[in-house]
Amino acid sequence: MHEILTFIDTWFRPVLVIFATLIGLYLTFKKFGNSVSVTYTIESGRLVATRISDIVLTNHKDKPVSIFSIIAVFDKEISLTIHECKPPLILKPYETLAIKTEPYSSLHIQGHSYNPEFLDAEIYLETTDKLIKCMSRNKPDLNQSYRRVTKSIKTFNGIVHSDLYKYLLVYRVNGELKTTFIHYSGFFENDWSFAFNKIRVEHGKEIESQAIMHALKEHGLLEIFDTYALYEIKSSGYDRVE
Repeated sequence: MHEILTFIDTWFRPVLVIFATLIGLYLTFKKFGNSVSVTYTIESGRLVATRISDIVLTNHKDKPVSIFSIIAVFDKEISLTIHECKPPLILKPYETLAIKTEPYSSLHIQGHSYNPEFLDAEIYLETTDKLIKCMSRNKPDLNQSYRRVTKSIKTFNGIVHSDLYKYLLVYRVNGELKTTFIHYSGFFENDWSFAFNKIRVEHGKEIESQAIMHALKEHGLLEIFDTYALYEIKSSGYDRVE
């Protein structure tokens, strides 16, 4: 036991002290200075000027950063305030913060039109006592490794729907406007509370508008509707058929 205690005092305890000291120095270093990285997108519009938009800031230090404004610097001498923070934004330790900038009509320097190279901008944060230069962080380019999938969004009356529907029925009951989608298989989906909810479709054939109207009339629904309109869903849009 004496030999074990001697070994601990001679070797283990000094190593433990050194390790604890290194941990303490590391934690102190994490609180020293500032380290903020930034990514942003460039947005263009028909009505407004091109601008830096959708800024994402990441704090890499164990200390908060109070941000009064975000500034873009071009050619080491031209500054543009791209976002003012009122009240100031607090970027917490190790936090990532997304900011949407405000649109504007145009940029000028002493009355002359100015069109900066936004891709070459350096981003600075105005804090309580100094400017912090952000590290540019490049987003991974997925196009180099993967084939991209694009989204197609179809909406009618604010309702998103898939390509599995052939027709849609817009009708009003007791003053309330409703939108029901009719599946290729004949099922009625969305805003439909009637017992009748499917039109029989023969195997290998597509549902037809005449069959829909006949079924609605047969079940007395056309008499319940205040008004109605039947649309065929096409890749180019919506064609009214009844």
